[in-house]
Amino acid sequence: MMKKILTVLLVLLLCGCNASNNEVIEEKEPETFNPSTVADKQVAYYVYPIADKDGNMVIPLSTECGIICTDKDKAKYMQDKFEETIIKYHILLDPAHEFEGVNNVKTINDNYGLEPVKVNSELIELIDNALTLSELTNGYFNPTIGQVSDVWKGLFNEEHKNNDPEKEVVSHALTASIPYKQLRDYIILDKENSTVTFKKYEDSDLNVIIDLGAFSKGYVMDMCYKELLKYKSGFLITAGGSSIITYVEDSQTDLKWRIGIKNPNTGDSCFIISVKNIAMSSSGDEEQFFINEEGIRRHHILNPYTGYPENYYRGISLVADDFAGVLDGLTTAIYSADDKEEIINNVSNYYNIDIKQAYITEDDNKNLLLTYNKGIEDILFSIDDMQITDITKGSLNSSVEKRGMS
Repeated sequence: MMKKILTVLLVLLLCGCNASNNEVIEEKEPETFNPSTVADKQVAYYVYPIADKDGNMVIPLSTECGIICTDKDKAKYMQDKFEETIIKYHILLDPAHEFEGVNNVKTINDNYGLEPVKVNSELIELIDNALTLSELTNGYFNPTIGQVSDVWKGLFNEEHKNNDPEKEVVSHALTASIPYKQLRDYIILDKENSTVTFKKYEDSDLNVIIDLGAFSKGYVMDMCYKELLKYKSGFLITAGGSSIITYVEDSQTDLKWRIGIKNPNTGDSCFIISVKNIAMSSSGDEEQFFINEEGIRRHHILNPYTGYPENYYRGISLVADDFAGVLDGLTTAIYSADDKEEIINNVSNYYNIDIKQAYITEDDNKNLLLTYNKGIEDILFSIDDMQITDITKGSLNSSVEKRGMS
């Protein structure tokens, strides 16, 4: 299955061992659950592919979606709720597949320049949040760069070598990316009537494509998190490893989750964080990439202003107490931004969250450098100095420190 990320799970619990999924659990779910006090067993589960209207098999959220539960007696209920929520939102968000009886993002795209589309109120809310995030990131997260993404996506191969697409093709596709300040003029959300009108963008002869991929994985993790709290037990949920939410009950005093961050060159973990209740997003260039004829690394995270990937970073990891969807869109946005501070401050202020930051960059000799703000030090478990040449603590812009993140 496809994995798009930088983050890998390492040691999942301070205590625990593998458990069998073959135990018989009562089918009827209890109305209430008591808090878990111990985590003597772990149960992991991954969501299986589903069929669209035409019988095509589709990977939910286009990646591996998994849950690890700390209470084997509650695991079956939690797995079912997690899968149910993942599938529900995938069906709404899918830009390429139709599902029986549901108007989704593909339906909206199919009605580009046509009549309003009646949709689920939850999809309207999700699109509204995506448009807000585009505004907060000054357009560096833009949900209408689907034509540009289509130009590049066929170039990433197993050999990781290829030629750039023709500049004219990229430029033409870029005309179908609506400037962020105009998005709400063309994607019109009518919450009262629960409709979306996708107006024709006159500046392009191509169809504009809405694709919420960079935001949607984390958003769906947020929805799963809300659904799983009632079980009163620790869990870790992940979409491909790039979007992660962890939870620990107050009664589980000795429980922590340890998450390893990949070295983008080797796949080994170059640093580890130890956490209880967090949302985390990571973006990196180590999965979908190729080296072009000039020796330049090209990856799948595209600058919506130029249509090309930037190489400011090799990897970005952001951690906060909440809003996994926001973090997902934010890592994508700042990957392409040469000045990230205004964008981070916009998002931090709007959602009232402190964002812990870690960046992996590369020097002229291809050595990896790790920079992180002081706010992340309290969750750092270890750093592999053999993999990271230089570690710079708290060297980020002073505006970050003023926000109480130092």
